Amino acid sequence: MSECPICKRKAVRDGSFCEYHELASDNVHSAFETWNVAIPIKWETYLLQLVDEENLGKFAREIVEYLIQQDDSSKSA
Repeated sequence: MSECPICKRKAVRDGSFCEYHELASDNVHSAFETWNVAIPIKWETYLLQLVDEENLGKFAREIVEYLIQQDDSSKSA
């Protein structure tokens, strides 16, 4: 079984994150759909808005930072 790339806990069966980061990832992605309907926004812009949100939870913040990092590394590749 694989491990979460963020915290090294055991990853959930069908996901690539632990149960906590998987749930946070699901929430970040579903909230993006809601945001994008209300105000059309690019994924990268959304993530940068979230990372500045002081009320963002620990696991959500870690997911957002991870996604930003992954996005940046894919652009430089």
